[in-house]
Amino acid sequence: MALVPGGGLLAQGMLVYVDYDAGGGVGFNEYHERLVIAHIQGDEYLVASPTFDLFIEQLSAGNADIADMRLGGLNGEVPIGLGADLIFGFGVINRVQRNGLLLEGERMAVLEKAHRGIGAVAVGGIGAAAVAVPVPAALPPTVFAGAALAAPAAGGRFAVAPPVGPRGGLKRLVLPGGVWVLDEPTADLDIGDVFALPAGAAQLGGRALVVIGREVCVLKELWEGADIVEYSRARSDMLNRDNRTMPLPFRGEVEPTFGQLVGQMDAFPLGVEYENPLVGPPTVDWALRAVGTQGGDLLSRHQRWRSESGVKGSNPIVHNNHLLSMLLQYAVCFDRLNLKGLLCMELAWRRLQLHESAVAENPEFPSYEGARHFMGIQQRRAGALIAPSLSAHVAQELSKEAAIMKEKRKAQESRVANPKKGGGKGAAASSHE
Repeated sequence: MALVPGGGLLAQGMLVYVDYDAGGGVGFNEYHERLVIAHIQGDEYLVASPTFDLFIEQLSAGNADIADMRLGGLNGEVPIGLGADLIFGFGVINRVQRNGLLLEGERMAVLEKAHRGIGAVAVGGIGAAAVAVPVPAALPPTVFAGAALAAPAAGGRFAVAPPVGPRGGLKRLVLPGGVWVLDEPTADLDIGDVFALPAGAAQLGGRALVVIGREVCVLKELWEGADIVEYSRARSDMLNRDNRTMPLPFRGEVEPTFGQLVGQMDAFPLGVEYENPLVGPPTVDWALRAVGTQGGDLLSRHQRWRSESGVKGSNPIVHNNHLLSMLLQYAVCFDRLNLKGLLCMELAWRRLQLHESAVAENPEFPSYEGARHFMGIQQRRAGALIAPSLSAHVAQELSKEAAIMKEKRKAQESRVANPKKGGGKGAAASSHE
């Protein structure tokens, strides 16, 4: 048996292959892959299984259930001699899933140690010195909820500065004394939300563990002058978290319905990180809620529209409507895109609405009058490149000039209609002066 001795010698992220000798017969071996997440105590570790279960397991010769155990390579290599037919493993697992398991497992390990009354958290793995930090018996709750993006009242811990740099956007600069912000997102809170650090919270370096609601969360300390917005963006990028996408399903997970996926979407304003080139109000959020009230998905809705709108099946509009419905549905159900946060999807939705508006007016002869207003695209003629702001400025100035000329014409017409009365040489002379 290639078993490691007891103790915290297995590093986080290491893959271990365990044979339980489950009675498969002579010569039969099946190795179960385990992802090591945290060392608990002695030879006990919190691990994850290929079915995404998290549990504590004794990984040593002292575990009578284990017949053999092999260690994976530092870069995830499978031990020599173990073929794919002998391993019950994770298969394809992306970075988001792996990081999610590690984060959840770390929290469970902290709670388990606190429950056992272990007074320190050992941090480190093979070749790394252990660093001990105190852990309270029960993690205290936070004092108040996260601060809003608006400028805080007097005595706040950050200030709102004007946009700086090419990316623009408000900067939330930390004031003297520093501030603690949420370092990982939860179901209701986001990275960068500001919290007060409760007394007795477990701290390691610039991070702390606290309880928010019923969830163990990580807070990060930011010092004076730090930009909370920029830190939140960088942290989200590191966690591979993008509001424009939704998480992919785990293996074996029941596929959610279209309506359930729409319920997972977060609506946020377009044009925050860029200048929105489309004119007019956003429509994706409203359209998705309208589809939800009708039930079904976009493809079933297309069939209803086709049968109820009165449009002929041979009309190219029907094909275009079906294609756009497929595009939007596949973006949700297969690509897992958050349609409410994508400008390209706003454009696709507007095109779909333009088709249906044209048919609603006259199914026999649909009219596309006002199409550019539907699509929110500025008018361009002969390939001219004209900034919208310049067009608006010119239109405003021309309007002023037209108003001045109108007043001049009115004054001239008034003089012609009502000439000054009087005569004689004096009048004539004064008129030539």
